Amino acid sequence: MNLGPTTDYSTVAIVIPSFEPTAGLLDILTDLRSLNYGRMILVNDGSGPDYEGIFEAASDLGCVVLTHPVNRGKGRALKTAFEYCLSSEQQILDVVTADSDGQHLVDDLVAVTDRMISNRSSGSRAAVLGIRDFNLREIPWRSRAGNKFTSGLVRVLFGRYLADTQTGLRGLPVEQLKDLVGVKGERFEYEMNVLLRLLATHEQVQEIPISTVYHDMANTQSHFRPIRDSLQVFVQIMYFASSSLLGSLVDIGLYAAIVNIFFGGRNDAVGIVVAVIAARITSSVVNFLVNRQFVFRDGSDLRQAILRYYTLAVVLLIGSAAGSVILARLLEGHVVWAKILVDTLLFAASYIVQKRWVFIQDNSLRSP
Repeated sequence: MNLGPTTDYSTVAIVIPSFEPTAGLLDILTDLRSLNYGRMILVNDGSGPDYEGIFEAASDLGCVVLTHPVNRGKGRALKTAFEYCLSSEQQILDVVTADSDGQHLVDDLVAVTDRMISNRSSGSRAAVLGIRDFNLREIPWRSRAGNKFTSGLVRVLFGRYLADTQTGLRGLPVEQLKDLVGVKGERFEYEMNVLLRLLATHEQVQEIPISTVYHDMANTQSHFRPIRDSLQVFVQIMYFASSSLLGSLVDIGLYAAIVNIFFGGRNDAVGIVVAVIAARITSSVVNFLVNRQFVFRDGSDLRQAILRYYTLAVVLLIGSAAGSVILARLLEGHVVWAKILVDTLLFAASYIVQKRWVFIQDNSLRSP
């Protein structure tokens, strides 16, 4: 094991959230102690009395042990440790998080730590991810499937491919912690939300390879549920789709009301134009407010968000009209299907642009 004896780790804190750990955790902590990290912070996330001996031994090894009386989830455990780092009188410049189930080797913690220190020396405050090789045959299928799913979705939404979105081995500059303790999520979804937050705010994210360690094909020592927890990423997209549906219902409902109430339901050109404009303006305002408040929870300047939103709306309107005309010709006059296909593509484009540009100061992942 490369212990890097000449490197000063006194300003780096190791953070390990732990629920019902095995005795093997103590071997890792023993090796870490010899590196003289500034802090080793272990969070007992409601493991219960049967595990008190392990946490007492960890304390004897020099760990700061923070305790949740009941299990509150990995996300909450990480936040508890981050809050401790922010309130600590000791100077902490970087934090390295790791899992307690033995999947992260000490050499890999050292590699992430060394990258953080190197970045700091060069003026970079990038986050660092320790990434595993998911192409290996010994990877449990659930872990492989969950990671492939979330990696692909992140690539679509942010244009950035991350090889391991589920890694718990991460290096974070301490100045990011104040922001990250407000990120939504109390359990495993928190780590995914942190990644989305970093990407949404255009923070630098670096990746370095680490060892791929699984104890068995079922990964029984891990409490992570790859498929179920990965589906958390879909929540925001479903909110967005619901918001779009609500806007469409307002658009159609108001259009019908204006035409029927004020123009007697007649095929009147003026009435139709008035109804279309009034309905579209109202539905767009509803859609904007719902997306800003509930879907993306944007905290940026309201005027800038409005300008971007309606710029996008104009572009989408032009794209819908032009695309429908062109595709209808290619489909030999099937104008309805052309409109459906074009607007389906524009729906996906609208989500991505709103997430990356309209609501660029994305606070969607913050807790209420």
